[in-house]
Amino acid sequence: MGAEADNALALMPAPSFAAEPQETLLDVVLKQRGEKSLQPLCRLCLAGSSNASQGTSVGDWHQSTVRKIDASGESDLEPRAPLTGLLLTLPSGWIHFLEGHPPSMSEYLQQLTTAEAAGILSSIKVVSCMDDAPARSFGDWLACSVEVARGNYMDVDDDTLPKLLADTVIAFLQLGKAVGEDTAETASQKLAEWETRYSDFMPSNERVSQLLALDELPTLQEFIDTYESSEEVSSMSEVVWPAEPTLAY
Repeated sequence: MGAEADNALALMPAPSFAAEPQETLLDVVLKQRGEKSLQPLCRLCLAGSSNASQGTSVGDWHQSTVRKIDASGESDLEPRAPLTGLLLTLPSGWIHFLEGHPPSMSEYLQQLTTAEAAGILSSIKVVSCMDDAPARSFGDWLACSVEVARGNYMDVDDDTLPKLLADTVIAFLQLGKAVGEDTAETASQKLAEWETRYSDFMPSNERVSQLLALDELPTLQEFIDTYESSEEVSSMSEVVWPAEPTLAY
């Protein structure tokens, strides 16, 4: 009987003690992101003037450019999300709040450079730039021509300049909450009624004029030279050949 029991135990499969795969921090982060892109979300706010003699309106040029950039990103290894934001065209100039992935934003800046060189747009200034925004404020790209005749001029010095720029960007974030999910037609109707809806924060003709006159704001070319131009950096500590001679004591 004892021999039969020993034979039966010998035939039983050995229990498996294989360790379960451990979840890494990267697994947790990817699970939390879900289907979101791994590319950071950038925000850019620019202001400028138009050259009416060129026969191309600011709104038409931006709409054509944004759609072209969106279409060009479809062939990327990781398709880019479309550019979103709001373009306001006012009598004193235009101001554009744009959101998108770095490749799309870089392409947009290059297109702006070409348009400025061609005289279609002019006096472009960079109001703000954020490299890693937490979420989009607009669900689509919108454009609206509006006249906002309200006085919100601010005396500018080293202390008040950051507040002026922050107020301008915050105004677009508030507009994103108000019209960011609307269709272009509905958004235009709401923005046309700014006096009753958004009189406290709507970017005005006067504000755009003041931004364009500020010498403290970088021009488009200055911004590109600083943040978009490639530069080769060689560190002497990284040079491994020829080998340094033995130090004699």
